[in-house]
Amino acid sequence: MLLKQTITSLEETDPALDQAQLFAMGLDDIRRFSWRQWTDHNTHDPGITILELLCYTLTDLSYRAQYPLEDLLATPTDNAENMAKQFFTAGEVLPSQPLTAIDYRKLLIDLPGVRNAWVSPAPLQYFADIVAKKLRLEGPTSKTVRPVDVRGLYRVRIEYADDKKTNDEQEKVNAAALELLQANRNLCEDFVAVEGVQTQPYSLCAELELRPDANPIEIAAQMRFQVDQYLSPQILNYTLDEMQRKRHADGLAYTLDEIFEGPQLTNGFLDTEEVAKAELRIDVRLSDIINVIMDIDGVLAVRDIIVNQLRIEVETKADGTRVEKVTAIEPQNKWRLVVPAGKQPRLADQHGRFVFYKRNLPTQPDQEKVRTRYEELKKNQRPRLKEMGRKDVPIPLGRERNVASYFSFQHHFPDVYGLSEVGLPANAGDLRRAQSLQLKGYLLFFDQVLANYLKQLSQVSKLFSRDPKTAIRSYFAQKVRSFPDYEKIYSAEVADDSKLPPLESETEANVRRNSFLDHLLARIAEDFHHYVSIQHTTFGATEQSAIDTKCAFLNDFPKLGRERGLAYDYSLKKPEEQWDSVKVSGLERRLARLLGISDFSRRNLSAHPTENAGEGMYLIENVLLRPETAVDPVLPVCVDPACTDCADDDPYSYRLHFVLPSYAGRFQNMDFRRYVEETIRLETPAHILPKICWVDSDQMANFEPLYHDWISLRAGIFEGNREKLLEAFCEALFALKNVYPKQHLSDCSSGNKEPPFVLGRTQLGKPK
Repeated sequence: MLLKQTITSLEETDPALDQAQLFAMGLDDIRRFSWRQWTDHNTHDPGITILELLCYTLTDLSYRAQYPLEDLLATPTDNAENMAKQFFTAGEVLPSQPLTAIDYRKLLIDLPGVRNAWVSPAPLQYFADIVAKKLRLEGPTSKTVRPVDVRGLYRVRIEYADDKKTNDEQEKVNAAALELLQANRNLCEDFVAVEGVQTQPYSLCAELELRPDANPIEIAAQMRFQVDQYLSPQILNYTLDEMQRKRHADGLAYTLDEIFEGPQLTNGFLDTEEVAKAELRIDVRLSDIINVIMDIDGVLAVRDIIVNQLRIEVETKADGTRVEKVTAIEPQNKWRLVVPAGKQPRLADQHGRFVFYKRNLPTQPDQEKVRTRYEELKKNQRPRLKEMGRKDVPIPLGRERNVASYFSFQHHFPDVYGLSEVGLPANAGDLRRAQSLQLKGYLLFFDQVLANYLKQLSQVSKLFSRDPKTAIRSYFAQKVRSFPDYEKIYSAEVADDSKLPPLESETEANVRRNSFLDHLLARIAEDFHHYVSIQHTTFGATEQSAIDTKCAFLNDFPKLGRERGLAYDYSLKKPEEQWDSVKVSGLERRLARLLGISDFSRRNLSAHPTENAGEGMYLIENVLLRPETAVDPVLPVCVDPACTDCADDDPYSYRLHFVLPSYAGRFQNMDFRRYVEETIRLETPAHILPKICWVDSDQMANFEPLYHDWISLRAGIFEGNREKLLEAFCEALFALKNVYPKQHLSDCSSGNKEPPFVLGRTQLGKPK
């Protein structure tokens, strides 16, 4: 490693930073284009002097263009605030709503009172009667009745923190966990139960050889503590600094993508690898326990060891006292003990026996002292962090370089030219002075290009701004004031930079502005070309409207990306959170931004029959319509008795309904309607089947109040007849029919220029 910085002696390979290479390239061009007129390429030739100085100045431009990006974007005042407007932080764009089982486990482990948590599918089975063509809640399987397994339902098991011992405390943890899960539910999924995990106790008996100086009490306490940690690991939370210092097993550091993977937590960060290793055990391996014990300082050898599964039964005597009856279950294989499914193995506190040997002399530690030390070890475990320090990576702040400043290259000409501050001799005549001004005017052509380049470079933040109100300019210019007599060269009308002639029209500026926004969108794998095209060709939309739509999407991107698969929280009970509310699913919000719908809230869509304000949608998850009582209606199915593997006998699993007003604004146009359908299918998660319903105002007026009441029913605050509402809502939902523009059949040979009748795009109207 070099102790001090040095300037390399190697030649510059980038010609943009090498004046000699640029000069050689310029001479090559001169020889190629003007070899008959210009043959004197020596340094005394003014043209060669100009070329040399221009090449030198170009290296300065190239050098500034290679400034760090944070320097190019830095501002002289409010730099941090302006950079925050320009970029999103890692903590804003990298986390996502929980998607996998580990994501949900992280979310729950972060909750106070939860030591560990597990998510597993919750089985739900109906029966499809293919003769009656309907679903039954119960029924034996036969040739005409086949089982239907509803997917997307989950149950959660929680291992409570050690301080949550009473039923009331544990029920509060369950309630908080369910509330958190409902707020982070995925589309077409639901959580049906949150409960404490059942514990499977084990006893440990061992005979060990210790070092002469080993403390038997400490060894015994450490054995209990470490073996219990093996059975049920304590998952730690870390600060951002700690995560950046952690290493994988191969020695590589954690990347920011790995650190921020999954949901954003309240208490710092959880290591994904640690969470994955803390799954419910399916077996207990004696060899692993031996390794754990041998790692304890002071243990020399394991003479004998046995682990038994315990069955603890509580008996109540006649006098009301409760007595535990403990039975050790003899394992079929003592080296591998199978853990009952869905149970958490733990080491029993009151059972087991340790015998230690020092130079073949047996000794048993004091059990009370061992228990006291064991409790100290548990108490001294790393607690949940209170002060998490920084939770995000700061945006790099550069220093403002005043990139736009330009010093005219005319100052570098020899004094004989009379261009610099030295000027012309006092005895120079009018002709000589006029020639000097004429040369300055000629050189200003180069000066202006160079100065404008730097001005353009200084405006990078505006070019890539997400603010739709940014000034309508994409080319920038500045007046060159750094050479003598500049005011004599410029026109009198050009008093300042704002008076310089525009370099582009407003239309050209908007086109280029859209190109810069397209670049930003491409960086996040988004494409608005199809949307912009259909807006221009079908509705005559302006470039500015495209800018507004793209900026709205970019500004909302962290939420749109993080919550693209998030379902709405149906447990919200406040009226303002249910209707006339922006608390909709992440998919609805994202679709609204992609389709240029300004209002994505859940609201009345029948109130605006033809205005753009009426553009919107309702999203209904079929899984939320599953029967929860014996009198709840079941959804209709379409089954074929001859079909042995028909997917349509399950109307609940991963099914969506989109209800849209065919009469609202742009939705009346069939080309745009097809684009909406294509966008919905592309954006809906691949495992979910959407059904898209374009309804007329009458259907919407009938469906809307039922949907409103069903939202209240799911929240648990509906006060009407549950059975009647569910039956009416399900019937209305499956009765929705697509509405198409009316068109009549015509004779193709008659020369009729009216739009043709097309199946799937029009409906047959009455003949004229």
